[in-house]
Amino acid sequence: MSEFLSEKHQKVYALRNMIEVYIELKDWKNVNKVMNEAFHFLSIYDVPIAHVQLYGLKAKIFNIRGDYYEYEKNMQKAIEVGVEKKQHRLVAELSYELGNFYNENRSYKLSAKYFKISAENKMD
Repeated sequence: MSEFLSEKHQKVYALRNMIEVYIELKDWKNVNKVMNEAFHFLSIYDVPIAHVQLYGLKAKIFNIRGDYYEYEKNMQKAIEVGVEKKQHRLVAELSYELGNFYNENRSYKLSAKYFKISAENKMD
């Protein structure tokens, strides 16, 4: 059974890597297709780290496309899922990135909020 689960978990990482390649190629049609497949997979199998990473990638896509509202929304969702699934390292990284985004856009209260979340989830 553990071999089966291991193989199933590997599929989501392969999908994540495909998404990263398609992002580099700016092949948005395939990005969307593979992203939907990955989220469908995650609705069946619980792979906490991949769940958080996919929301982070989804946010990155919106940032590249200049849709900052969706970027913020998906980053917040990634952080929320990360806290829920106890993915502290990813929460720290994503919170720090979102804190920088808010700082650059002079939204200092939100920036401080996400820097604080990042600091609380740092693991040395």
